[in-house]
Amino acid sequence: MTGHFTRRRALSAAASSVALAAAGRRHALAQERPAQQRPAQDRPAQDRPATWAYLTPGFTVLVAQYIVGKALAQKHDVVLARPTEYTTVSAYYDDFAAGKYDICVGSWDVLAARRQAGVPIKLL
Repeated sequence: MTGHFTRRRALSAAASSVALAAAGRRHALAQERPAQQRPAQDRPAQDRPATWAYLTPGFTVLVAQYIVGKALAQKHDVVLARPTEYTTVSAYYDDFAAGKYDICVGSWDVLAARRQAGVPIKLL
């Protein structure tokens, strides 16, 4: 490993993982069934933008601003909708579990607990 661990590198890694998660989502959906048979909300990213959100105040604001500011989605050929802003933690995670948005930057333990409760979450 070269260099030291910095906040800039942590933000870069987090933002890249979100962009890669969106790309993986697009690929996984494309493999499931032909596009004409899918409901509109289940179509891959090339058919509709991937929805995402961030929680304010908090770390996810920095990740969202970094992704938008550095145009990481465009660099990875991912179409992201404008992010939705949440102000309460419970609404942020509950709406993700309900499928109201596709990509959630969040705490691994909260997402793992949701997955164990039966929510189909893929941790990347």
